[in-house]
Amino acid sequence: MQIVVPSGTEGGRHLRYIVDLPSSGAAIDETLTACGRPLVDPRDAELSALDDKGLPANLNWGREPQITYPEQQTYRRGFAVLTCLTRPDGYLRDCAVETENPPGGGFGAAALNGTKRARVINLGGGPVPLQFIAFSANFDIDGESASPRRLR
Repeated sequence: MQIVVPSGTEGGRHLRYIVDLPSSGAAIDETLTACGRPLVDPRDAELSALDDKGLPANLNWGREPQITYPEQQTYRRGFAVLTCLTRPDGYLRDCAVETENPPGGGFGAAALNGTKRARVINLGGGPVPLQFIAFSANFDIDGESASPRRLR
């Protein structure tokens, strides 16, 4: 675990604590519960059906997520990382926010909302195979929300 205290030292430098914590299943369960996440991700049941090669080269965005900057936002910049499963028609399902920064900044919810009409296409034709995809969305108030970037 790393804890950063901004301007925590004389001279205004950040103070960083690095603490090694013992593994604890109970702590992980408590953290997942506190974050509103299931202890067992229902998407895990489908992982055995996925190809280990990741996102196929012939799969691309047909309609990128339409992500807009969160309303009434006080943060100038942020990002969110989402994961989703694909459907045969190319739409995304079971999307989840894996992380957002700053935490609770609304960027995860904005990115998640932007996936509702997003779609991937199989460039080789035919239905889209079941895939577990991840992408990030970057936000900057001085510019427009960045296009989603596929991670895998």
